[in-house]
Amino acid sequence: MSVFVQPANRGGGNAGAAARLVQKSCDWARTEFGAVWVVLDVRNENTRAIAFYQRLGFADSGIRLPCDADPAGDPHAPGLAEIRMVKRL
Repeated sequence: MSVFVQPANRGGGNAGAAARLVQKSCDWARTEFGAVWVVLDVRNENTRAIAFYQRLGFADSGIRLPCDADPAGDPHAPGLAEIRMVKRL
């Protein structure tokens, strides 16, 4: 799954549409399933998304995973990896 927000709705810190969407998803996982951790993967070159998730309380777990494919479609592009981030609920 991915999170996408129209450019006009981006920004706004923790009050933005994407932040509300992530927070509601975390709340749902906790109340409906008793989740205590939320885990997500974000591409290592997506510094804006990494900073966004950090502002929401996610931390880098130190785990790196290969990307499924780079933007040009090469599944083995050097340097592309996903950073696993975690948040305790």
